[in-house]
Amino acid sequence: MSDSLVADRLRRLRRALHRHPEPAWCEFYTTARIVEALRAVEVDSVATGSAVFDTDRITADPDPERRADWIKRAEATDVDPDSLAPIVDDIPGAMATVKGGSGPVVGLRVDIDALPVSESTASDHRPAAKGFRSTNDGYMHACGHDAHAAIGVGVVRRLVSSEFGGTLKVFFQPAEERGDGARSLVSGGRLDDVEYFLGTHVGLGLETGTVVPRIDTFLSITSFEATFRGQSAHPALAPEDGRSAIQAASTAASALESIPRRSDGATRINVGTIDGGTASNVVPERAVITGEFRAETSAGTDAIETAVIDRLEAAASMHGCTVDVSFSPGTPSATCDGPLAQRVRAAAARTSVVDRFETIDSPLWSEDVTHLIEAVQKQGGQATYVGVGADNPAGHHTPTFDVDERSIAIATTVLSRTIASFDDGPLEAETVSD
Repeated sequence: MSDSLVADRLRRLRRALHRHPEPAWCEFYTTARIVEALRAVEVDSVATGSAVFDTDRITADPDPERRADWIKRAEATDVDPDSLAPIVDDIPGAMATVKGGSGPVVGLRVDIDALPVSESTASDHRPAAKGFRSTNDGYMHACGHDAHAAIGVGVVRRLVSSEFGGTLKVFFQPAEERGDGARSLVSGGRLDDVEYFLGTHVGLGLETGTVVPRIDTFLSITSFEATFRGQSAHPALAPEDGRSAIQAASTAASALESIPRRSDGATRINVGTIDGGTASNVVPERAVITGEFRAETSAGTDAIETAVIDRLEAAASMHGCTVDVSFSPGTPSATCDGPLAQRVRAAAARTSVVDRFETIDSPLWSEDVTHLIEAVQKQGGQATYVGVGADNPAGHHTPTFDVDERSIAIATTVLSRTIASFDDGPLEAETVSD
């Protein structure tokens, strides 16, 4: 099949996924379409759901009613019912395996979940203009995971038809946006024999044709929940008898935002929700705030956690309340391996589709791929996270986010060549059609 036909198929797959975005652990349609695409290229094996991901490690699993709703949506699409049935009976997610020989085992992870963002209907928003805007109101692929899924299929297609002498595992991972999918993948054991690991992301505000061979700018993330308890009372008849949990929570929210930044690495903190009270004529006896903090170093994480506790307790005491706080570790920070990043750069440099290389030096984000990077490195392997420019016209997680679809073929080329280079069997040069 010609390069232009392959690129067109991947583009059409990306647009189908963009049209049907699904949130964490509800990626039923998405997984079924990926499985269909993988079986069409006669990959050696395809595993799905709990055969890849450990269900005991899932913390963001949707409630039965929500899950049933998304299954119903998937069943109403044009996806093959035979492909969909085993997925809706289990959990989403897939793994494709290409067995080429006794060479190294290489893993590639692509994420597949969408975000709770309402997609733009503006005439200059390409998905709306071209007819592949989200059909699931309130949800969209606002971070490029539709393109990532197409890239994963493209890499499988290239390696199936190559002389690659090792084993390739491509993981189509749910629930990245909830920070939940990677932990279950690690615990599922499918990563245990991976010697070299690649993750990838398109966009990042970079121009099409740009490649970042390694992104080390990950911040660890920790979520917290604080429950304030006061004393209810009538706000007019006996306000002095009341102790407002909402006042305590509001004071805490302001205080948390004032936690100073640190010199030993970047830090971030955010109070995301606040909820409390029962009625306008009752002094609220209970309020809950949730938030998260991020840090570049473990010392920064420990220091912010201490500061969070201090400010929560001070706010509670100021208003005569008590507070209980719990922390939920999210994703760790990570550092990529230089030799593998150099291999990516060398493979990309041998193509005609990469114009420039860039580095990203400042802390950028948190991503649960760091669980996978950490797991592979702990067992003696190497890992890197590759950025691919995509001329995105708006920032990630916004209603007008989109990607230059040429980036799909570019990422497929770079990653395929990197993987094939492990046994000195690079793929033939590719071009990227407009």
